Amino acid sequence: MANYFSFTIGEPYIPSYMDPLAGPEPCVVCGDNATGFHYRAMTCEGCKGFFRRSVQKKLVYTCKFQGHCSVSDKQNRNSCQKCRFDRCISGGMAKDHLSISSHLQLIVCNYYSYSIGQLLFFISLNLFSYFMRLQYENQACFI
Repeated sequence: MANYFSFTIGEPYIPSYMDPLAGPEPCVVCGDNATGFHYRAMTCEGCKGFFRRSVQKKLVYTCKFQGHCSVSDKQNRNSCQKCRFDRCISGGMAKDHLSISSHLQLIVCNYYSYSIGQLLFFISLNLFSYFMRLQYENQACFI
């Protein structure tokens, strides 16, 4: 019989951004320690939240210095929202991964699926108890 699967038993796979021995990955926006991939880019929690709020609230920013601000470090990332948002986009963060309507649709769909499942469970439970009662009553008549 041929061996179709090839794997070795040993150390588990750890992505580089989670490997404590590799050191922290930098956020592509501000250079702080990244916590993982957020909206398709390796970012810190601060930039993840900033990007999410900006997209959800459809905020439009302006730069006082025509886009020449230095927001590439943790200390200055809050100095200009326009330049920070532009760095989010140029760093690979994707607006399409943050669709409010799709999240709401998923929540509503899950709610209705759960409600329908509960309803079907209670209907089947009531039918079962009804048939058990009928069977019990019919047995009592034949004794």
